[in-house]
Amino acid sequence: MRIVQGVICIIMLALVGCGGSAPSPNTDVLTLNPTPDRTPDPDPGPDSNGPRNILLLISDDVGLDASSGYTVGTQLPATPTLDALAAEGLIFDNAWANPACSPTRARILTGRYGYRTGVLAPGNEISLNETSLQAFIDTNVPNTYEHGVFGKWHLAGGSNGGDDNPNLMGIPQFSGLNPSAGVVGDYFSWTQVVNGQRAQNQTYTTTEFVNSAIEWIAGRQQPWFVWVAFNAPHTPFHLPPLDLHGRVSLSAAQTAIDSDPLSYYLASLEAMDTEIARLLASLPEQTRGNTVVIYIGDNGTPRQVV
Repeated sequence: MRIVQGVICIIMLALVGCGGSAPSPNTDVLTLNPTPDRTPDPDPGPDSNGPRNILLLISDDVGLDASSGYTVGTQLPATPTLDALAAEGLIFDNAWANPACSPTRARILTGRYGYRTGVLAPGNEISLNETSLQAFIDTNVPNTYEHGVFGKWHLAGGSNGGDDNPNLMGIPQFSGLNPSAGVVGDYFSWTQVVNGQRAQNQTYTTTEFVNSAIEWIAGRQQPWFVWVAFNAPHTPFHLPPLDLHGRVSLSAAQTAIDSDPLSYYLASLEAMDTEIARLLASLPEQTRGNTVVIYIGDNGTPRQVV
């Protein structure tokens, strides 16, 4: 059983809030019965009349106790990028997630509860009869968004197309872990799947996912919906590349990792934060100003480090 310490949810830039910190009287809050005479929202920024790019960032096994955005944890990673994004936007303080990754990801993908999709535990496979968020967008606002998913999928298997499952669900560009896999044995040596084709990759997974996203986004000619689903900081605990975090005294020895897993867990989060900064820095200023950024954790912190 996984110990769940809550779910992180931060929305930056243009999104309005639901269940977040107390809004000011002029803050637009999502409601089923909006009042018709409320004050109009100010212009949210560049190209505000057109579709906004959407960047969804998902971390794996990160609870409230591993985020400086909440008052739960006592030992926290240094995450200046996420801290700055949270300062620009909204932190949700009443958000809910499943206590395991596949059900959360299926709910994001379909907008449906696990008892309806059948994805109730890690390893359950999403049915091809489900309508993905990407397919729904393409049906209702055709020729508006381009879609890319980079990183962890963990919804595929023998019943739904295996390595082709993300593409079959309406995502034309997928690059990441084996879509059936929830973990890697080694962050520095893993099987990469790009649109159904497998190859071995020796690049640190967090770095590779960002590399792939940057390269793909640079080629877009219209608004895009991208999610980058990191497998960090999920086990196995490890020492990330030294240029991505500030914990320079850590050893790569397995005995050191086993004796102090929390330090390596936090180092993995710091490496992820560094790579998120690189991803955001790759966006031209106008593109960045017209992009909604959403960051979440898929479920709580693992029991080894909670």
